[in-house]
Amino acid sequence: MKTSICHLRLLYCLLLMTGCFLVPAHAQDFPDFLAGDWKVEGKDNYEHWDRLNNNLLRGFSYSKPNDLPNVQEYMEIQRNKTEVVYNVQIPGAHQGEISTFVQRKEGHQWFYENPSNDFPKTIVYELLDPNKIQIHL
Repeated sequence: MKTSICHLRLLYCLLLMTGCFLVPAHAQDFPDFLAGDWKVEGKDNYEHWDRLNNNLLRGFSYSKPNDLPNVQEYMEIQRNKTEVVYNVQIPGAHQGEISTFVQRKEGHQWFYENPSNDFPKTIVYELLDPNKIQIHL
């Protein structure tokens, strides 16, 4: 009897510990690696991302003509209860409306899709190595 109580306690502890480490699949797919500064090879174009918390990245893309930053778009990647979304706003375009894309992940590629958007319909961030990404529109 004593050993079966010990076994039950051990089983309960294992289940409790395992449950603490279960993370929904969409939560594991959050692109934390984007935090920081990224430069487009061969151009004066950049992206800057700040990780505000475990569920939110905010950033902007910009160019530097004459060494003065010129913001091209504001971006946000947000994890909610059911999905990860990518919001983008382009100053001076579409009356300031925000376009929303839904994330899908395959391997080292993060796809953000919005079939009803005029262009782009898909934005892909591909992690090539810890210091290099490729963006496809």
